[in-house]
Amino acid sequence: GPQYNDDKRYNEEMFNLLSQLQLPRMSINEAPSLKILVVADIDLKSAAALAEHSLQNQQLGGGNIDCIIACGPFARDEDIRQYLQGRYCRIQRKPHERSRQETAALEGIMSSTLSQLESIVCRVVYVLHPTDPLSTQCPSKE
Repeated sequence: GPQYNDDKRYNEEMFNLLSQLQLPRMSINEAPSLKILVVADIDLKSAAALAEHSLQNQQLGGGNIDCIIACGPFARDEDIRQYLQGRYCRIQRKPHERSRQETAALEGIMSSTLSQLESIVCRVVYVLHPTDPLSTQCPSKE
């Protein structure tokens, strides 16, 4: 592309180019819409129930969600309480205090929860909670 010596000339050229675009004119009623489902603090059981409800709703002609935004936490220490029974464990430990096995179990629960949401629509954006497994928050060093 052309080289510009100053911002003013660049801005003028961009304005000229953009003003030549032929954009469709639509009324508010014709404008495309986006259906976004926002969920927060969802566990595996709730995600499965939501996926089942969505499937039944789609069969009845409803639904058509375009994207899901999911906010954590997705897995809690209580979810693996059965695994932790018989061991001293403070419930809802800090992520760096968990063993590798506890972290792996919570990762599995989190993965299953997100998979349930992906069964509704494949576009799922998730925002982690500070108590979600550390391995989901930091890149792997292996």
